Amino acid sequence: MSERKVVSNVVYMFFQALVATALGYAFWFLSSKMLSPEEVGKFSSILSVSLIVSTLLLLGFPQAAVKLVSKYRGRKKAWEVIFTILLFSTFLNIIFISVSVLSGNPFLILVSVMVLSITFLYLSASFLQGLEHMRHIFFTVFLISVVKLVLAFFGIVFGLGYISLFFAFVISALMGSILRLVSVKIVPKIFDMREILSYSLPSLLAGLGMSLINSGNISALGLFSGATQAGIFTVAFILSGLLRMVPTNIYGGIAPSVSFFWEKRMVGNVKSIVKRALKYSLLISLPFAFIVSSYSQELISLFSGPGYTEASKIILPLSLGFVVLGVYTIISGSLYMTGRPIAYGLISFFGGSLNFFLTAVFSSYEVYAASASFLFSVSLMTILAGFFLWKNLGYFIGRETILITVFGLSMFSLISIPVVGLVLYTLLVTTVFDRTDEKIILDVKRKAGRFGFLIEPMVAFVRISLRIRERSPFFQRRRTKCT
Repeated sequence: MSERKVVSNVVYMFFQALVATALGYAFWFLSSKMLSPEEVGKFSSILSVSLIVSTLLLLGFPQAAVKLVSKYRGRKKAWEVIFTILLFSTFLNIIFISVSVLSGNPFLILVSVMVLSITFLYLSASFLQGLEHMRHIFFTVFLISVVKLVLAFFGIVFGLGYISLFFAFVISALMGSILRLVSVKIVPKIFDMREILSYSLPSLLAGLGMSLINSGNISALGLFSGATQAGIFTVAFILSGLLRMVPTNIYGGIAPSVSFFWEKRMVGNVKSIVKRALKYSLLISLPFAFIVSSYSQELISLFSGPGYTEASKIILPLSLGFVVLGVYTIISGSLYMTGRPIAYGLISFFGGSLNFFLTAVFSSYEVYAASASFLFSVSLMTILAGFFLWKNLGYFIGRETILITVFGLSMFSLISIPVVGLVLYTLLVTTVFDRTDEKIILDVKRKAGRFGFLIEPMVAFVRISLRIRERSPFFQRRRTKCT
């Protein structure tokens, strides 16, 4: 398994996220334009409850599937893991559907059907991720998103209301799941459930913790500060939350490789992958955090009404919080893949609980308390995860993190003082990039296909920076001292 394969995984995960995000926004835009708020609210309620219930019924199986399928990839045990998880999850869903039907509650019946579709959608993606079939995930995500959008449109036209959104979601999810599962080999033999649960239960705990990170502030504000403050915070949170797309998909691309190399006791490869994942995550997300913060008032005015102006005041701490959360995603996920699932679960649950608690205690400060609680909680989580990563791999992230923070500040300067920003940018790239980074960027360009021209300016700039590094007396003296 080469670095080129890791790059390929990351590129496919990134593009599938772009497709899912773009068509997902189109789905909600269509819904809000063609249906009343009441109709959209009914579907949203079903979806929200279904996501919570599916988190509990899945028992952390998706994350465990990525870990164990990648661990036993190429061996019969990988197919046994897939069969066992599918069998157990199907059994749990049958019980839940039976209870829902017996209750006679229409809302609960709809929830149970949607939970079934979510279960197979998540599990099928996890199996393919563990097998490193990222290209197949990309195409099925595209197909699922398009089918969902088309079915929703025609359902609304024929007057089905919110039920059209329900059927569009369920049918597209089940169709995509079937397309994924038919490409996976299944061996009808039960795998050791103790090993599966040893990875899945900590993931369940982490999932609950991340739910409190993602929705704890909004819930606490709604309970203690009122719906208005919760609404203002929601707008700022969603807008800032786009920053986590990059690190989340970088981790999704590297996770199978980290697990594979760890099982082969190739710790040096694991360190290299984690190091570069953190570097690229920060290099991309941190500058955009400052840019989004600089134009927060304009962005809030563009995407919301006049009653949300206060949201622009909390964009900066939320944006920085999502940058830090991206770092945590890579570090904690690497902990999980390198045999520390309990630490991963406990840290995530602790951070999520702390986030909710602090927002509730300081609710009199409203959205300002919520944004500060979010930034503090994810920062503490990252410090704790970084400590365990250092204990596990002997890898400390301090130096490059500081340097790339300077890069983020330089991009902030680039807006107001272009010359200063460009000089700082050049110095940083010259310091932290090497020839391997050049090869990786060229691989990204190649994988981007017809969109590769967008990467060309970065390729040219990196080459110039590397030439400066190789010819500069300052960097030559540093290399001499190191040798």
